[in-house]
Amino acid sequence: MSQVEVLAPFSGRVLPLEEVPDPVFSERMLGDGLALDPVEGVGVAPVLHAFQRLGVPPSQGVYVGDAPFDVEAGRQAGCLTVLTTWDSANHDRLTEVEPDFVAASPDELAALLLD
Repeated sequence: MSQVEVLAPFSGRVLPLEEVPDPVFSERMLGDGLALDPVEGVGVAPVLHAFQRLGVPPSQGVYVGDAPFDVEAGRQAGCLTVLTTWDSANHDRLTEVEPDFVAASPDELAALLLD
């Protein structure tokens, strides 16, 4: 296998997609690629970029995810966080973080976001 230089907004170890604990990636539902396991912290740049594209300050937004790193990324970006638990591949790690809200079903998530 040839070597490829990967540029990212944080440092980490490159992983094959098969090692990502999320079937969307490990089963290549989105196609080929690689993943980056951050050495320290989380990749907050994509979250900030999304808020910038939407024209919404992070302090007025909500970041929804199903993994501990989603909660950390949202918190570091400066927005509220919602941890979804109904279909997470990370059930054993969900107690590692303290999100602002937890949604156990799509209906609970909708109620939180529309309230």
